[in-house]
Amino acid sequence: MEKTFDHRTRESEIYARWNDAGLFRVPDSANDADPFTIVIPPPNVTGRLHIGHALNNTLQDIMVRWHRANGRPTLWQPGTDHAGIATQMVVERQLEAQGESRAELGREEFLRRVWAWKAESGGAIVGQLSKLGASADWERERFTMDEGLSAGVLKAFVDLYEEGYIYRANRLVNWDPHFETAISDLEIAWREQESNYWHIRYRLAPEAFDAELAATRNVDDLESYTRAGNPVVAKAFAAAEAAEEEEYIVIATRRPETMFADAGVAVHPEDPRWQGLIGRHCFVPETGRCVPIVADEFVDPSEGSGAVKITPAHDFGDFDVAQRHGMACFSIFDSTARLVSPAPTEYVGLTREDARTKLVEQLESKGDIVQTDTDMAKIPYGDRSGVPIEPRLTTQWFVRAEELARRAQTAANEGHIRFHPAGWKRTWDAWLDNIQPWCISRQLWWGHQIPAWFTENDEVIVAMSEDEALAKAQAKFGPDVQLRRDPDVLDTWFSSALWPFSTLGWPDTTDRIYQQHFPTSVLVTGFDILFFWVARMVMFSLHFHRDRPIEQAIPFRDVYIHALVRDQHGQKMSKSKGNVVDPLDMVEQYGADAFRFGLASLAAPGRDVRLLPSQFEWSKHVITKTWNAVRFVVNSAEITSAPAAITHPYNRWIVAEYHTALATLERQHATFRYDLAAITLYDFIWGTFCDWYVELIKPLLKEDAPTRPETSWVVRTIARAIASLLHPFAPFISQAMWDELGSTSVLMYSAPWAATEYVTENDPAVQATEVTIGLIREIRSLRALLQLEQIDTTLQLPADCVAHLQFSVVPNTTTDLAPTIARMARLKAIAPASTSDAGNIVRFLSQGYACGLEIDGTVDMAAMRARLTDKMDFLKKQIGKLGGRLDNTGFRANATAEVVAETEKKHAEAKTELARLESLMQ
Repeated sequence: MEKTFDHRTRESEIYARWNDAGLFRVPDSANDADPFTIVIPPPNVTGRLHIGHALNNTLQDIMVRWHRANGRPTLWQPGTDHAGIATQMVVERQLEAQGESRAELGREEFLRRVWAWKAESGGAIVGQLSKLGASADWERERFTMDEGLSAGVLKAFVDLYEEGYIYRANRLVNWDPHFETAISDLEIAWREQESNYWHIRYRLAPEAFDAELAATRNVDDLESYTRAGNPVVAKAFAAAEAAEEEEYIVIATRRPETMFADAGVAVHPEDPRWQGLIGRHCFVPETGRCVPIVADEFVDPSEGSGAVKITPAHDFGDFDVAQRHGMACFSIFDSTARLVSPAPTEYVGLTREDARTKLVEQLESKGDIVQTDTDMAKIPYGDRSGVPIEPRLTTQWFVRAEELARRAQTAANEGHIRFHPAGWKRTWDAWLDNIQPWCISRQLWWGHQIPAWFTENDEVIVAMSEDEALAKAQAKFGPDVQLRRDPDVLDTWFSSALWPFSTLGWPDTTDRIYQQHFPTSVLVTGFDILFFWVARMVMFSLHFHRDRPIEQAIPFRDVYIHALVRDQHGQKMSKSKGNVVDPLDMVEQYGADAFRFGLASLAAPGRDVRLLPSQFEWSKHVITKTWNAVRFVVNSAEITSAPAAITHPYNRWIVAEYHTALATLERQHATFRYDLAAITLYDFIWGTFCDWYVELIKPLLKEDAPTRPETSWVVRTIARAIASLLHPFAPFISQAMWDELGSTSVLMYSAPWAATEYVTENDPAVQATEVTIGLIREIRSLRALLQLEQIDTTLQLPADCVAHLQFSVVPNTTTDLAPTIARMARLKAIAPASTSDAGNIVRFLSQGYACGLEIDGTVDMAAMRARLTDKMDFLKKQIGKLGGRLDNTGFRANATAEVVAETEKKHAEAKTELARLESLMQ
C-alpha cells in the first residue's frame, strides 16, 4: 500500500472508474425500499463552481451516498438553469467585443448565437462538480430549456392562465434600466453609500380652495392636478402667490428628480407638526401641479422632516399609499431611466443623475431647499448591470399567488413538509402571509417566450402553439384576424418552480422515473432562495398535482437549509473585497476528500459558515491519519476468515465502539446534522481506532501471538467499516482504502455497511477495556501535570481493580490487561495498593478505583507541591475573574453569544482543573 494517497492523480482515476461502472445511474427497477431522490438546485449555465455550490453539492452527495449504500433506489437528478438575464448578458458582451449588437442581429439570429455558446461552453460547472466527487446521474442531466422541460413550462402557463391564476396588469416592478427589463428581488444588490437628504418646501394652497380642489381632482386625469388642466388649481396658485405670507410644508427626499411624478404628500396621522395640514393641498415645485396632503401610517415621523412626497410610479411604498388614497399614478422615466413627459420640457431626455443635479440647482436658486443632510443609505442596484434599479409602472404578466400560498402553508402546517432547522418555518410563514403578486414576464430574448398572442385590438390569446392560438383567434374574431406574439420571456424562476417534477418527466405522468421518484425526498438549498424558489416549487407542485393526496402532491418531504459561506472573518465573499475562495483551488491544495470533510464539519445549522483555513488543515490531518491507520492494518493484519467468536477484550471493545458510533451516525444523518457526523467520525477514527485500538492490539498481531487470526479479522473488518462510514464524506480515499483492504465487492460504493458481531457497551470485556484505557489516560495526564515524563513510576492498584483486569471469555483461559497499562503508560511496575502515607505517593481516582502513583525517590516532592500550589492560586484568580464577568449583567447583555459561551466554557474548565489539583494535594 502506498505511503501517501496522491489526490491529484488518484481522485480523477477513481471518479472515471465509478462512471465507467455506471454506479451513478438510477436503478432500472425499484426494490421494496423507499426510493431516495434529490433534484440538484440547478446552477446557472453561465456559472463557475463557487464556494456555495461546493457546500450545497457536498451535502447532497453525502446524503445520496449514504442512502444509496443503505440499499435505497437512489436518484440524484442533475441539471442546469438557462439563467435568462445572466446568459443574455454574457452573449451580449461577446457581441460587443466583436463590434456587433443584439439589436443588429435580430431575435432569431441572437438566439442562435446563444444556443451555440451554450453548446460550446455552457454548463462547465457540471464538469467542475465531478472534481468534488458529485455522484449525480449525469446521463439524466436536464436543462430548463430542453424540449421536455419547455413543454412543461408551456402547459403550466396555459393552465394557470385558463384557471385565472395568470393575468396581465399595469403594476410597479423592479426595473433594470441597463437591460431594460423587469427583474426579481433576488437580482438586486443593495449597496450602502453616502446619500443626500434634501428638505424641500412645497407651497401650500390657500385653505379656502381645499374642498373645491378635492372635488375637481380626477385620479384618472393627470391634467386635473395642474394649472393648465384645472382652473381651480390655477386660481389657487394665483391666490397663493398673491398672499402676503407664504405657507409651506417641508418634505424630505433622497430623489428630488422624481417630484415630477408626485401625486401627493403624506404625513403620519399622529405627527403633531403636520396634523393641521391633513386634508390640505400643496404645489409641487417646477410642475404647476397641486396635490393633496394625506395621513398615512406608512410615514415614519422620525425620518427626515416627517413629511414625504408620494410618487406612486417610482416607489413601492408610495404606490400602496396612492392606492389607499385614490391618487394618480404616472411615470416620468422611459425604459432606460431617462426623463419623459410630463416632466418639464427642459428635463426631458436627461438621465436621472443629470436631472437631479439640474433640479437641485434650480430649487436652491429659489430658496426652496431649506436643509441638506448627508448620511449612509442602502441603494438598490442590478446585481449584473451595476446600475441603480428603478421602480417602474409597466404592463407585465403576474401570477395570482395568494391562493397558491395558502396551500403551501397548509402543507407545512400539517407536517407534510419539514424544515431543517425548524426555525425557518416561522420565516416561511411570515413571507407567505404577506405574499404579493408574482411578476413573471421579462423583457429579454433568451428564455421561454410567453405563449400569448395579441390581435390588432390587443385582445389576448393564450395557447400551446401559434397554430392553436390562430385557430382560437379565428373562431372568435373571424378568419382575417392578425396575431403578433408577446416578445417577452418568462422569469427564470417560473421554469425552476417546475424543476422537482419536470426533470422527472412531467407532464408525462406515465414516465417510470416520475412514477417511482416523485415526490422527491429532500431539497438542499441556501436560505436566500427560500421564497424565490422553494416556496414557488411547493405552490406549483401542489397545484399541478391537486388531484392527489397532499402527501403525494408535495415536491419534497424535507427542506434542508444550509447557511451561507463567508470568509474567515465573517464577511460576505466578493471579488471587490478580494476574499473569494475558489473551491477548485481548495481541492487542488487539500484534496476533495479533506475539502468535503472540512465543509461538512463547518455546516452547523442556524448560522453562516466561516471558511477557516485551519479547518481544512485539520480535515487533511484526519484524512491522512485514516490512510496511515489503514496502511498499518494492510501491512500488519493478515486476511483471515471470520472467527467462531470474538473473544479478546480489546476486539470486543472496538466492535462495541463501532456499533455505538454507527448508531450515532445514523441519528445524525437522519437529522441532517452532518457537522456532528463529521465529529463523530473524527472521534471514532482518530480517537477510538487510531489512538487506542491500534495501539492496544499491536502485541496481539505478532507472528506467534495466538490472538493474531482473530485480531487480524477484527481490525480489517473495522477498517472496512471505517471506509464505509467515511465514504459519504470522503469518497475517493475511502474507495482506495476499501480496495487495499481486499474487499470482495467490485466497488465499496454500492456495498452495505460492514456487519460484525454485535457487542454492547455493558459487556464485561468492554468494561474491562474501558478501565484499562482510563488508567492509561489518567497516568499519562498525571505524568505531564507533575512533570514526570522521564521519571520511573509504579502504579498501585487495589485488589478489585486487579481482578477486573483479569478477564476470561474462553474457559480456562485468562487474559491479563495489566501489562498493557504498564506498556502504554510507561510504568516501572504495577503493584498492589498500599496504605503507606509516604510522601512520594500521589493518590487519584480512576474509573471508581482508588489508585496510587508511586514516584521515584529522587523527585523533590516539596518542589512539586509548590508548583501545584502556584497553579491552584492561578486557577482561583482565573475562576474569580471569569465568574465576575459572568455575573455582570452588562457583559451578558452586550457580549455576543459566542463570547459568553466561550467564557462559560473557560470558567467550567478552570473549576474542574482546580478540583483535580485539590484532590491530588490531599
